[in-house]
Amino acid sequence: MSGSMDERLAAADAALKAGRADEAIARLTELLEADPAQAAQVYRALLLHLYKAGSLEEGVRWGEAAIERYPRELEILNLLGVFYRRLLRFPEALAILDRAAKLSPNNVPVQSNRGNVLLDIGEPARAEAVFAKLVRAEPRNSDHQRQLGRALLRQGKVGAAMTRLRQAVALKKDHIEAW
Repeated sequence: MSGSMDERLAAADAALKAGRADEAIARLTELLEADPAQAAQVYRALLLHLYKAGSLEEGVRWGEAAIERYPRELEILNLLGVFYRRLLRFPEALAILDRAAKLSPNNVPVQSNRGNVLLDIGEPARAEAVFAKLVRAEPRNSDHQRQLGRALLRQGKVGAAMTRLRQAVALKKDHIEAW
């Protein structure tokens, strides 16, 4: 597609608003390939749509390009960590999420994703510390309660785990994962 950067961005935006995700991804990709010096929000939009489309390898490709240009963009770091985790690239996921956590230690999505990776790699004690902090900050969040229960269960702390899992169900009755 030829045209100015503004026209390409407008075409991508129109495709997004019309629900044509594949077209929007194509337009955003064209835009970034033609001029990588786009704003961080362009990279974020592309990464979000690649995630929704299940294009994990492309998400890593563009996420890595984005953090080269915007090394302190929290949402981009978090998304890249999620892409790595979904691809089972746990060391890379943890490293990038640790980097994001240093930028914003109390960011809930980053900490939640870090805790999930710690569970994935068999570090339930470290995951417990992450989820315990999240539960203290948001005690009525059923997901945090459930994840804390999982971390406790993986350590053999069955009683404490069951308490947290029951709490998760009490907070959200249809929370099947906590049953």
